[in-house]
Amino acid sequence: MTKIVIVTGTNTDVGKTVTTASAIAATRVRAPHLRVGLIKPTQTGEAAVEKRSLGYIERGDRGDVAVVRALLGETTATPVPLPVWEGIRYPEPLAPDMAAHRAGMELWDAAHFADVIEGAARDVDVLFVEGAGGLLVGLGEGPDGTPTTLVEIAQEITRRSTANEVFLLLVSQPHLGMLNQCVLTWRELQRAGLFLDGIVFGTWPEHPDLPMQLNADEVFRLTGVPVIGRIPRGAGKLLPKQPGSIAVAGDQWWGQLPWCDSGEVPKQ
Repeated sequence: MTKIVIVTGTNTDVGKTVTTASAIAATRVRAPHLRVGLIKPTQTGEAAVEKRSLGYIERGDRGDVAVVRALLGETTATPVPLPVWEGIRYPEPLAPDMAAHRAGMELWDAAHFADVIEGAARDVDVLFVEGAGGLLVGLGEGPDGTPTTLVEIAQEITRRSTANEVFLLLVSQPHLGMLNQCVLTWRELQRAGLFLDGIVFGTWPEHPDLPMQLNADEVFRLTGVPVIGRIPRGAGKLLPKQPGSIAVAGDQWWGQLPWCDSGEVPKQ
């Protein structure tokens, strides 16, 4: 069974990409027998690259999968690099469905996204899926013209078979206002029949103020969902001076990793 970890956020710029890189690093430390991969279903605001360049900053890719590899210290010379996939890429830095309409490009529905994600999942034991913006950002479009979001994609993957186990991870800023954002996201997932497995503070400061110190306990009281990680503010700005630093320190920023199971049997 492949574990599919869907990473979403309360908003854009809350630290999803750095959190994803750190989660991959922590998984490699705590469950080194598991093969880990990453897929970005939709990438916007970046020029298209040829397949051989996908995921490599030194070959001109600036998409999120390339940033994750760089944060992990991986280059074209890495013997066994993190397997990465990307669904579809749109040129303008907008919500994916808006970018697609403006570019006159196709929009995928939930079934198409699920096909691509499940195809990648066949090659690994844990597949991280990094979303775009918040939970309800339109990544594609359904047959009736309604936006396809991570909700519909997660529902489709969950509905199809028992071959994959889906986990949902929410990245939030830690300061005042996060309670409302996290509870709204949690309620929407509840309404959709989906379970939120953990919350991560994606920009944890060195000196947290009073709301930040109290918010983890309060959001757990309101939702029953624990804060399982705190990623230091600025962790993603270590490039290019300290490539790979997250691979070294990333595990220290996590409490639980719900998708890790020491009894997991890796794929042959």
